[in-house]
Formats: sequence, C-alpha cells, structure tokens
Amino acid sequence: MRRMRFLSCLIVLVLACVPCYSAARKAEREETPAEKRARLRALWPKPAEVERAAKNVKWQVENSCYCRYKGKTAQFVPADISDISDAERRRGMILGKLITEGPSPDNLPPGTYYVFVRYENDQWQAFFTEKYECVAKSTEVKSDMGNKHKPYFDPEKGNTVIRYWHLSIAW
Repeated sequence: MRRMRFLSCLIVLVLACVPCYSAARKAEREETPAEKRARLRALWPKPAEVERAAKNVKWQVENSCYCRYKGKTAQFVPADISDISDAERRRGMILGKLITEGPSPDNLPPGTYYVFVRYENDQWQAFFTEKYECVAKSTEVKSDMGNKHKPYFDPEKGNTVIRYWHLSIAW
C-alpha cells in the first residue's frame, strides 16, 4: 500500500514537471529565420515616421541619376535635404526615390520606393518604403564617404550602390 502511494506521488510529480521542462527546452532552441525576420522587422520605422518625413519632400528631379543593372534601368531622384536640421536627419528623412524596372541586387522587386534613412544605434540605416510601409532594409550603408551633392550609382560597385550626401547605400 505504501509502495502504491509512493509510486502515485512520484508519477504526479513527474507529470507536473514535464510542462516546465518542455517550456525551458522551447526557450533554449534557436529562432527560425522567419522568427528572426519578424523580430528585426519590429525594429523598423513605423509608417507614421516615414509619412512624417515624406510630408514636405522636395524632389531635385534635375539631379536624378540613372544606371543599367542586368539590362534594366534604375533611377534615383534625390530629395532636397538642405533645409533639414541634423537632428531631424538623424531622426529620419527621405533621402530620395528609387525607381527600378528590374529586381535589385538584394532582390528588391521592380517598383518605386522612397529611401528612408535614420541614425540608430550609432549607425545609419536605410529602408525602402512603399506607401510609407518599409518593405526592405539596405544590406549595407556606409557613412562619412564625403559629401556628394549630386547622386550617382557607383560603377566601381557594379551600379549596386547609390552615393548621395555622406552615405553609400546598397540597393
């Protein structure tokens, strides 16, 4: 009888610990690529931030630049950022508009995108937006490249990088 009681208590105790162990194991596992993407996208600018930055954009159409990439045309129309304070630039601004006929080197589909940049965690970040929604993040943004008042697609990088202002942005 004692043995039965002991075994019953032992079984109940083991069954009570299984969910705790299972939860601990689940927390230990590595996140999937989809989970990582979702976690990182949660840190991207919100549509309201992009809309705020786009509200008063003036385009410098006369300074547009063009390139051919894999037989398709890409155009970058710079925004006039001369009247934007350094604090506002760091908070987030529209640097320009990218118009592509074909997919980009980073698999950005053909289309028209505002290029939203901001200074976050001690580095510049660039995002490609449609209707104020971020759809992609640049894989590489370099700063302090020397001030370029007229943008261009960098031929030394196979036209896969836009140079404008102090930034170099992979598209």
